Amino acid sequence: MTRRFIDRARVHRGVAGWALCLAAVPATQGAEPQPAGSQTAVWRHHHVTFSYTGLTTLYTCDGLESKVRAIFEFLGARHDMTVFASGCVGSPEQPTRLASVEADFYTPAPAPDGSPDAVAARWTPFQITSQHPYFMDSGDCELMQSMKATVEKDLTARGLTYVADCVPHEVHDGDFKVSGEALEVLPAAKK
Repeated sequence: MTRRFIDRARVHRGVAGWALCLAAVPATQGAEPQPAGSQTAVWRHHHVTFSYTGLTTLYTCDGLESKVRAIFEFLGARHDMTVFASGCVGSPEQPTRLASVEADFYTPAPAPDGSPDAVAARWTPFQITSQHPYFMDSGDCELMQSMKATVEKDLTARGLTYVADCVPHEVHDGDFKVSGEALEVLPAAKK
């Protein structure tokens, strides 16, 4: 039996490294026309709750919050989200098998014509596996399985393929793969 433990500090170190890499990308100067393939979007509010049951991977509540936040941000959610995991026995730093996750966030959605709150966006291909992006791991299959309804219903994606074939108490590369195109707000419009 393989049991994994994910803690918040590890996820935060990875997110911090990713943020530093993004900060190193030079910003463009001045207003530029929208690139080909771009479209307008509006921010759509979501409040979701889902349950996590870990037979193979145990998370602390803090670690679960960090991992869910990183996944939502990768799929286009705004950075000002709140994610709260509850149900951890003892303390938020103690691993748990069962937890409830509540999240409040905004994602871009295609804007109706003439919408006054529209921002520039584009469809961007994405893939989530045990190897990509950097914060994902082989033990995250059960989490991706738990998040399936939320990702399909609440995040703006097209051409979505969602596979999560988790085997309890076993960790295998290739157990999960989520891919498609996510609507991403262009950097100049994220202000």
